[in-house]
Amino acid sequence: MEPIRHATTHRLWTLFISGVSAVLVVAATVIVVQLRETNGVVPWLYDPASSALMESLLPKPLPTPPPHLGAPPCTTRQLALTHYEPLGIMQDDAISISFRNVSASACLLRGTPRVVAGSPDALNVNAKPERLPLIDEVTDTAPGATVDVQVDVPDLCSTDPGGSTAGLATYDTLRVSLGGVNRAIKGLHLALPCGLWTTPFFSPKPQPTYPADPLARLTLQLRSPATVRAGTTLHYVVVLSNPTDHTIALSPCPVYLEFSPSVGVKLPYRLNCDQVQSIAAHAHVRYQMEMAIPRHASPGMTQLFWDLTGVVGVDTHGVVRVIDRVHDTGRG
Repeated sequence: MEPIRHATTHRLWTLFISGVSAVLVVAATVIVVQLRETNGVVPWLYDPASSALMESLLPKPLPTPPPHLGAPPCTTRQLALTHYEPLGIMQDDAISISFRNVSASACLLRGTPRVVAGSPDALNVNAKPERLPLIDEVTDTAPGATVDVQVDVPDLCSTDPGGSTAGLATYDTLRVSLGGVNRAIKGLHLALPCGLWTTPFFSPKPQPTYPADPLARLTLQLRSPATVRAGTTLHYVVVLSNPTDHTIALSPCPVYLEFSPSVGVKLPYRLNCDQVQSIAAHAHVRYQMEMAIPRHASPGMTQLFWDLTGVVGVDTHGVVRVIDRVHDTGRG
């Protein structure tokens, strides 16, 4: 009789364990389904971004290397006059003059040139020096590169507040010289009611460069309903996808801007990084978005724009039709 009792006990334990396993499997299935439903769309977070926060997220340029200043002085043979053109700067006329280094080695043209306006009917006029433009710098001129000088011809000043050139002599030549450089520009037609001014020789500063931003690799997709009623909230979804082979961290937490020009809404918010701190490689995350549509919004089609602040190229847009609050004919 003892073996029978042990067999019965073993069978009861087997049934009990099987039942528990089935319950655990069902419970696990329910938990997985609940997680999928909860995490399918990241809920919208009402967290308006301040101007200071938005400014802090703007990309910072890398340090600019100092200009090279070790080349020997330029000579007339090394430089060819490539072009000159008049410029309109506020109330002044100006002439931008460019010289190209046609030699095989770098040279340096540094300092303010002597610029003289010549006329067959009047005495020469010497240009007065002025400061270097803030957007430019003094540097070596590499082979094939250009170096510039700007000559300003003001037409309004205290001695001639009306800007009149009546009865003034006409100057047809500008001679530019500095060290071993001496060039003449002819065929001009200049009146000098307020004299002549010249900058030092300069080259444009190089454009700033920025560190690579991982967020710039993200791609966006906006999904919105076809219609929204004025005076209600538009609920839509933005999908952020990571097409790279590496996880992209959402740190610092990005700020996005949603706006609709025709509706008159433009608001910055912080992304919901409380729920998601990174996007895995080749994965995507769906974010719930909200936009309050004003009661006075005009019925009709309107564009909806969404972009990450401070990240170039990460933006998207969609179209939604605003329906009148009272009358909805169903026609666009």
